[in-house]
Amino acid sequence: MNLTDEQIAEIAPSWATHYYYHLDYIAFVSDEVFCKYRFNRFSEASKMVCSISDLGGIEIKRKQFDITEHEFSDIYNDTEKVDPSILDVKFWLADREDLTLNKKDAIALAKHFKLTEDDLK
Repeated sequence: MNLTDEQIAEIAPSWATHYYYHLDYIAFVSDEVFCKYRFNRFSEASKMVCSISDLGGIEIKRKQFDITEHEFSDIYNDTEKVDPSILDVKFWLADREDLTLNKKDAIALAKHFKLTEDDLK
């Protein structure tokens, strides 16, 4: 099973930094966690017991998120239509009390501003 860099990046868990091929599975690893990907399914993640370099891990080449490529839904308020692809959208959003973002747009903004799960708590 040989996948392209893009395919690996697409299926890799978000925590994984490296991968390597084993006989019948792909292992996804980070400094702390390991899991197997076999038959289009992931095993349960477990604690890493060795270093990535010992495994011959290959770095996962993820494409950087570009918010200008995100196709936003239309955002309306009472009097105006705003183009949220403008990168200063955070300033416009800060003063809004009546605005609701759909999930896809909210995720795109979180990725753009590199927000983590802890930031959103």
